[in-house]
Amino acid sequence: LPDDELEQDRVGWQYGMAFVRENPSEMPRLVWWKMRRLFSAFAYPGNTLVNWSVAIAWLVTAPLALVGFFLSWRRDRLMTVLLLLPLIATVATSIVFYGNVRFRQSVATMYVVPAALAVGTLLEQRRRRAPAITRSGSPARAAARSTS
Repeated sequence: LPDDELEQDRVGWQYGMAFVRENPSEMPRLVWWKMRRLFSAFAYPGNTLVNWSVAIAWLVTAPLALVGFFLSWRRDRLMTVLLLLPLIATVATSIVFYGNVRFRQSVATMYVVPAALAVGTLLEQRRRRAPAITRSGSPARAAARSTS
């Protein structure tokens, strides 16, 4: 490779595009591995404590974020698209270049917002379904008094 960084970049793109043209059948598998690296729960094999703490946080947050994105989409599509733009940019960058959990960490707060929406919605639904507790004590007594 040349010493000049701009020339290295140009040559690197040429190599990359040549690989894409010569190996089109490999692209789905390559994108799969890039996305796997980007979204993997286990990303720090050298440090067990860090690996497990990140994995546990991600395994809790990711499903809640998906539910939150769905709830957000149903409430306000424009807001959801705006919320998703940094995530879409991260995914697109990973597809074009390479996937790494470090890229996901840079937009981690964008996953917490929809996850919080999911938790808040679930708690609100639970609160609405819970029987009212009155000063008389148990919910059963309150229900018995309202029917008599």
